[in-house]
Amino acid sequence: MSLAKLGKIDYRIIYAFVTIITFIPLLVPIGIPTTVGENVKNYVAKIRSFPQGSVVLTSFSGYITMLPDVQPIYVATYRLLFAQKLKVMILLTDVDAPIMINTILSQAGVAQNREGIDYVIFPYMSMDEAAHVVFTNRIRDYFTTDRRQFSLDDAVNVPMMQDIKDYHDIDLYVSGGYVARYDVWCHIPLVSWGTGTGLLPFVGPYYDPQRGPIYGYVGGASQGGELEVYTGYLGDGIKTNDAKNLGIIVLCIVIIIGNLSMLGDKEGKK
Repeated sequence: MSLAKLGKIDYRIIYAFVTIITFIPLLVPIGIPTTVGENVKNYVAKIRSFPQGSVVLTSFSGYITMLPDVQPIYVATYRLLFAQKLKVMILLTDVDAPIMINTILSQAGVAQNREGIDYVIFPYMSMDEAAHVVFTNRIRDYFTTDRRQFSLDDAVNVPMMQDIKDYHDIDLYVSGGYVARYDVWCHIPLVSWGTGTGLLPFVGPYYDPQRGPIYGYVGGASQGGELEVYTGYLGDGIKTNDAKNLGIIVLCIVIIIGNLSMLGDKEGKK
């Protein structure tokens, strides 16, 4: 086929080809090499720096409509936290969070029968700035039970909480970027997660991998894929990155073919 004829391929064939090519990685990850950003590496390094049994508070937020952008981050992070055998407290800070959390923990392979022992999930409560200050100062002034309605002082059903009273007992806080500024005063080391648009504008003033208070962050599905690659917990994030990267490669090929066709057409006319 001559260069000129390449440009005469029916555009519907091109669209169908691109669609098929980009859909394949969503079914079977290809593993296109991914560059992992320093902010993602620092995020993982900070979590891994804490010894077994350290207490981590996670602010689990986001609406179901945001799930494709944050699910890879949530799943990979919880897999990492529990692989490190850390004690995890989970704040449900958005109305959809109580629905989402079970799915996320299930995908992360977290055993439900360990609730109260390895992790505690608090009931949903809207968390504005004042609420964050009250909670971190005096946890039991804000919550008296876990989501199962067991008292936080119940040593049988919620043994994990017996020695956790306030922010002095928290070693690391995994926060959404927009609430990070509420918790700087506590001097708790922070790492942040969230959507690309909802997180990145807020973390800049606080991000410093050496001095904190935010030591690392992961924002959006693309960086979620980076997190999966870096931790080895592959999931939906790497599929999204494969589809995106493969789509860009195909697009570049189509552009090259289009330009070659144009050059061939000019040569033919000469």
